[in-house]
Amino acid sequence: MKFSAWFDSLKRAARWHRRGLGALAAAACLVCVLASLSPAPPPARSVLITTDALVAGTTLATEHLKSVDVPLGLVPDGALTDSQAAIGRVLAAGRSRGAILTASDLVGQGLVAGEPGLDLVSFRVADPAVVELLSVGDRITVIGSSPEGAVKPLADHVRIAALHEQIGEAGFGGTTSQGALIIVAAPPQTAQELAAAATQYTLGVVLDGS
Repeated sequence: MKFSAWFDSLKRAARWHRRGLGALAAAACLVCVLASLSPAPPPARSVLITTDALVAGTTLATEHLKSVDVPLGLVPDGALTDSQAAIGRVLAAGRSRGAILTASDLVGQGLVAGEPGLDLVSFRVADPAVVELLSVGDRITVIGSSPEGAVKPLADHVRIAALHEQIGEAGFGGTTSQGALIIVAAPPQTAQELAAAATQYTLGVVLDGS
């Protein structure tokens, strides 16, 4: 077949199927336009979130955690990405369901991250109900009362790094005959003095107004 004859037959076929070909071309153009208009998914990072509301003092287990992808712009500093770094650790404060876990949520040196020169020190207060009035981040003054009735300020304006939300059981932050546990961040000298005083005094706290 000569080229001219073949080309004529191709044109006739194109005219015969022009509506179908036009629809196909339009569909292809629409797909290209939609693809160009659809933004690429933002970069994301896999982080750990809580599967349920958890109280302070909870020892984290597999069932408490879930890994999800979150856009980088929404990932907080210190976000935990590896479940093995969280399982077996203790929550410093209560977390709601679906909260992204960070290093500062766990009892450990992460509680003083960004605050160089501070140590963590724990003590028990005589009245466990006091803990219900406090929150992580509050500034308190710690007062000691000796067996003879003398009262002495032991630590001034220290930050609560972890505490117990009463759940009616002993253990970390649990209420015992010695009272409820509080952990504060304090300068090394103050932390040492407070740790020593905890064996000699009955301790109480005053919530700072500023």
